[in-house]
Amino acid sequence: MGSFNLVLCMLFSLCLSEFWKESACVLEESGGGLVVSLKHRGFGSMKAMNSFELLRVSSNRSSTRFHSLRRSRHGHKQHSLDISLPLSAGSDYIMPLMLGTPPQRLEVFMDTGSDLVWVPCSKNSSQPSFECIMCEDSDIPTFSAYQSHSNKPEFCSSDSCSAIHNSNNPNDLCIVAGCPFESIGMDPCLAPCPAFYYAYGDGSLKGELMRDKLTVYLNKGGSRKISNFTFGCAGISLSEPIGVAGFGKGALAFHTQLGKVGNMGFSYCLVSHRFDDNLHVSSPLLFGESAIPKQGKVHYTGMINNFKYPYFYYLGIEGITIGGQRLKLPSSLTTFDKEGNGGLIVDSGTTFTMLPESLYRQVIKKLKSAIRYSRSVKYEAALGLDLCYELPSEGGSFPVLPTFSLHFKDNATITLPAENYMSMMSDTYDATRPSTSATAAVGCLIILSSGDEVYGPAAVLGNYQQQNFHVVYDMERQRVGFQQKQCAPVAN
Repeated sequence: MGSFNLVLCMLFSLCLSEFWKESACVLEESGGGLVVSLKHRGFGSMKAMNSFELLRVSSNRSSTRFHSLRRSRHGHKQHSLDISLPLSAGSDYIMPLMLGTPPQRLEVFMDTGSDLVWVPCSKNSSQPSFECIMCEDSDIPTFSAYQSHSNKPEFCSSDSCSAIHNSNNPNDLCIVAGCPFESIGMDPCLAPCPAFYYAYGDGSLKGELMRDKLTVYLNKGGSRKISNFTFGCAGISLSEPIGVAGFGKGALAFHTQLGKVGNMGFSYCLVSHRFDDNLHVSSPLLFGESAIPKQGKVHYTGMINNFKYPYFYYLGIEGITIGGQRLKLPSSLTTFDKEGNGGLIVDSGTTFTMLPESLYRQVIKKLKSAIRYSRSVKYEAALGLDLCYELPSEGGSFPVLPTFSLHFKDNATITLPAENYMSMMSDTYDATRPSTSATAAVGCLIILSSGDEVYGPAAVLGNYQQQNFHVVYDMERQRVGFQQKQCAPVAN
């Protein structure tokens, strides 16, 4: 345990945990696919916050999740290490898992920025609790592997064992223990797969690979059972109080293990969650044939492979226009350097889009020149954001703002609705200030700067900007598609 804690101290900084709200387990079978309901994460102790405080917290979370990867890589270089990490664990969206026989219900983050499914876990009755270091939660739902009749360890000879262990990672527990890699993935080898160490940008976990039965309940009756579903049984973690369903590109990812229905692809349609809206409306997550739209225009762009970060969904961005004026993209956004740094990823777990500093400043400049409303310097200072305006309420509808379009390879263009890049909230942050019909709302730019240092991705397309788009991960054709859509009717 000492060496494990030493590695944790070397690599990672403190990450405050949050209490996650329960979500409903609703799945249905639709044609050749499956549909599951995603719940927007609960804010726990933050439920009493007003919309402005929630906006500030979400802005900080986005920046922390993105920059944690860069901080970790800086730390690795200081210790002569050279390994890539997923983004900080977590997401804004929670999905249910039913594991074991009889099924035990757990909730995990849906995260396209990582490629492992893991849950807080107790392997035997002598150690019934899950240990989370630097976590505020004291009562963490835990999977009891010893109480499942169908649970078994993953074997050393399996492809999954080979996938979780990495001979290029000097912190891999096999390397630390002096375990020969020649024995992993070689038949016949009936020994259990060695314990693994999985690191995120600002947290980590230690666990063992297991297999068990995954049950999905269909809301029209019946269920679908997936035998030998591989997941990480984590007995201890740093700053990770809830499990993760990784949807990145990898053999251990959730959708990959669903067989044909998952290998076809998956998609989601995120219901709009403005900061003064109800956050508890579900969003659909679709698999298989259900995931690929048959009607309407879908703007597809090919996935780009990155040897250093193979689990991320990189897209080839070619331009950004604001009000019809094209911005100059930095080279870090359009090309990878020799170490695999640069490019843009689409991510379900980062709330707000992050752009390189030089490009972000162009966005600010263009919006300043195009928007004629009065600036709200007070709100900019209070929220830590660079661009806020006093906006007319116009009966609750969104005021007219400049068009904001992203242009990708393969002639794929998505134009963000104004509410996807500029928040609009009632002017209630300062109760002592009377609202008038002319200044009844405040709008703030919710696209952030990622800085100009490039370690890992240079930019992230966040989930707030993906709201009311059907985002399609077509795994068979290796492409990502965007179809503008009102997601609430789809969810219902």
